[in-house]
Amino acid sequence: MPFTVGQTVVHPHHGPMRISAVVTRTVRDRVIDYLELEQPEHELHVSVPVPSAATIGLRAVMTRAQVDEVLAVLHDESLPPENGWSRRIKDYSMRLQSGLPTERAVVMREILRHCGHNASGTAERDLLRSAREVLSSELSVALGVTEDAAAALLEEAALDGHETPAPRPRSHRRTAPTAA
Repeated sequence: MPFTVGQTVVHPHHGPMRISAVVTRTVRDRVIDYLELEQPEHELHVSVPVPSAATIGLRAVMTRAQVDEVLAVLHDESLPPENGWSRRIKDYSMRLQSGLPTERAVVMREILRHCGHNASGTAERDLLRSAREVLSSELSVALGVTEDAAAALLEEAALDGHETPAPRPRSHRRTAPTAA
């Protein structure tokens, strides 16, 4: 994929980023071109070696057909439940590491349907946030809508026809009474 300054590309972990410059650096006596990527709204700057861009997973913003594919994944039936919390978290983490929008959609669908908006565990809450942030930011660029509108579209597709689980009660630890 040819890269140009000003182009918006998708980093697999940070979402859409604008190419602000292409710079040449000498590293271990090798001259390498680097893409300087930025997300000004998050004050994020990333450098990616051009020869490694595909390996890292840098890609063009989703097309309308790819957006439709992500929405179809969100509408799909849920996966069979994993045996055990740790296996489920590992599966979700591996899916997010792939950088593929359809895999992010699976993670978002499964956590929303299993836990609702209030994932009780820190790990699930963080995985849901990661999946939602990157997908909604890319969808906002692909569809020309706000990130909030894109997030609402994603959540609606994931929960369409499925009941949102009731929030789980938080456990309260009993503490020893304090001396008066």
